[in-house]
Amino acid sequence: MNETLVVIVRGLIGFFSLLIFARLIGKQQVSQLTFFDYVFG
Repeated sequence: MNETLVVIVRGLIGFFSLLIFARLIGKQQVSQLTFFDYVFG
């Protein structure tokens, strides 16, 4: 694969992973969340 494409894909994966992780930390009852709760707030 092209190096530029690899960098872009890794950046996007890292960004969305951090976004989801930050949303999970911000919630108190993580076990009761659905996928849409922590992705869309």
